[in-house]
Amino acid sequence: AKEEDCFQSSPHQKHYPVGHWIHRTTDASSLPPSPTSRLHFTCGDLKCVVTGTMSRLTRSQRRKQSQISALAQYILSGECNKVCILVGAGIATASGIPDFRGPEGLYNTLKTQLAQDPGLLTATPAQIKKILETPIYVFDCDLYRENPVIYNEVRLALILGTFERKWKPTIAHYFAVLLDRKGKLLRIYSMNIDGLLDRVGLPPDKILDVHGNITRVACESCGAEMDFADFVNEVKEKTRNIYDPADGPDKSTPIKCRRCGNATVKPRTVLFGSNLPKEFDPVTKQVMPKADLLFVAGTSLQVYPANTLPGMTSKNAKRVVVNAVDVGEDLGFDYDFLEGKCDEVFLELIIELGWLSDLEEVSRGNLTESSVELIRERKLAEPNA
Repeated sequence: AKEEDCFQSSPHQKHYPVGHWIHRTTDASSLPPSPTSRLHFTCGDLKCVVTGTMSRLTRSQRRKQSQISALAQYILSGECNKVCILVGAGIATASGIPDFRGPEGLYNTLKTQLAQDPGLLTATPAQIKKILETPIYVFDCDLYRENPVIYNEVRLALILGTFERKWKPTIAHYFAVLLDRKGKLLRIYSMNIDGLLDRVGLPPDKILDVHGNITRVACESCGAEMDFADFVNEVKEKTRNIYDPADGPDKSTPIKCRRCGNATVKPRTVLFGSNLPKEFDPVTKQVMPKADLLFVAGTSLQVYPANTLPGMTSKNAKRVVVNAVDVGEDLGFDYDFLEGKCDEVFLELIIELGWLSDLEEVSRGNLTESSVELIRERKLAEPNA
């Protein structure tokens, strides 16, 4: 981050317990001029904190450390009692689940593989051409109606991996649990369909799966539900494995509903062009205006209408984006940016909050290995963390 992007504290503001937020400060005259209204913290800069003493930190590094401290102070204050979180694929990459729009994400990978082998999917040349032009079309509701087997082929790895519990939750997932245990979590909105939030001990009514959940299966035509284990068995028998061609049938066939007979049985995940869960609008209109703080983590904020949530908070709410790259600048809402991998940023925040022992307690035995290793390295570098 450029130095002018970072907050410079003022001795006249040390009595404010919630920290200093450039665009919220009541005494802007005490701050130096800044070309941006967004707090900008780079998680990588804190690595110097765990390997040296405060006296060895540069002014810029100390300033960045104070920024995450300010956020922690605000969360611990009496002014922050209701926290909402909006999460995307970036919180699960530490688990080993690829994101969608990253360089090695699902869309780029699929596009590359299809260009090399147009016969990868059970699709017509016209469908392949459209997927190559617009990779997100692979999850379009119109394509699903035309050719339902494509969805199962592309989603096969996630379906089987979820059923086999191949992946475990991350620090970012458990940050929501810690907030809930402290009585501060209002709601977590997940754009992920992997079901990992169901495995961390959160009350079901605190989770809203904006784009559905791959572990819940039903017929798109009549609504008849199917047990996930039964669905997995049918998927194995009827879906060609594009990730491991030697494992599975040579040809994909659709999965038919046992009630209506239509070939429209799939996980209850939201396709492009289809409706969100019916509870999304009423819950969101009731919950978001109450939030004191909104975290937006691991998402490109490119998918509507989930990307409208930050704009639905009250004018006094604080919004914090946690992501590897800056996002959402064109959406018209004010926010603070914490740059870095989600697990790294949330671990630093958890330590600053004094919740590390709580994290280890609630996540014991159920945390993905990369998150466990991250905590181990952090504690070795700074035993008193």
